[in-house]
Amino acid sequence: MLPHPPNALDLIRAALPAGYEIVDYIDRGGQAAVFDGKYEGRRAAIKIFNPTAEQERVNREIEALRAIDCDYLVKVLDSTIITLQGQAVPVIAYEFLDGGDLRALLPPANNTPPALPILRDLGLHVGTAIEALWSAQPNRRIVHRDIKPANIVRAGARFVLADIGLARHLDLPTITMPGLAPGTRGYMSPEQAMGRRNLTIHSDIFSFGVTLYHVACGIHPFNGRQDAIGVMSPIPVASHRADLPPQLCRLVDSMLSVAPHRRPSVLRAAFQVM
Repeated sequence: MLPHPPNALDLIRAALPAGYEIVDYIDRGGQAAVFDGKYEGRRAAIKIFNPTAEQERVNREIEALRAIDCDYLVKVLDSTIITLQGQAVPVIAYEFLDGGDLRALLPPANNTPPALPILRDLGLHVGTAIEALWSAQPNRRIVHRDIKPANIVRAGARFVLADIGLARHLDLPTITMPGLAPGTRGYMSPEQAMGRRNLTIHSDIFSFGVTLYHVACGIHPFNGRQDAIGVMSPIPVASHRADLPPQLCRLVDSMLSVAPHRRPSVLRAAFQVM
C-alpha cells in the first residue's frame, strides 16, 4: 500500500518529478490513491498506484486512453514511474473533472430523481464511451468491466467514464488469474461474475444498465446484491418513473436482461432519439 503516515503527502511530493504537484487526497481505493494536483501548471487528478499494482495493467490503461479520441473518456496528460520508499510506483496524471461522480445523484446525497435531460445525456455520453472502447481499433476490443456510479464523473455538461484499470483487452493475453472476476459486486454482468474471459460490449451494457436504473429510480435494481442478479427480476423502470418516456424505460429494462443477446448492442443511437 501507499505510505499513510502523518507525513505521507510530503513523502509523495518529494518523490514526484518536476511538473507534478499534489494538494490533497481525493479518493483512495485498493489499487491506487487519487490526488487533487497539477501537471505542468494544469489542474490534474494524479493517480498514484500501490507498489503491488500490475505494471502491465497500468500500461494498458495508459495506451488505451491515449489511443481513443472520445470526449466521454477521461484523458491522460502524462504518466511516469516514481520511487517511493524504495519501491517503483506507477503514476498517471489525468485531466481534472470537477463535477463529482454519480454517487452525488443517489440517495441519501440526493432524493430528487434526475429529470429526462440528465438521464438522456448520461445514456448518450457513457454509451458513446462504451462503444468507443469496444471499437477503438480494428481487432482491438476493450470491455471496461467496472462501470458503476463512482466511475462516471461530471465535467461541465459532460458525463465522463473513468478508471479503465480493470478493463479486459480481448486482443491481448489475459493478466487476470483463472477463476477470478474483477469488478464491483452488484454491478457485474452475470457472465462477468462467472469469470468468463470472452466478454463483449453486452457485459458493459449490463453494468451501465444497473447504474442507469440506480440513478433514475434511486434504488439499486438488485438491492446491491450480486447473487440476486439472474435470480430476481427488477421492478420495471416505469413502475418507479411514470414521468419518463416509455422507450427510455424499456431500454434500461432491456439492458438488464440476463442473456447477453437480449441486451441492446448500441446505446448512442438509442439515446440520441430520446
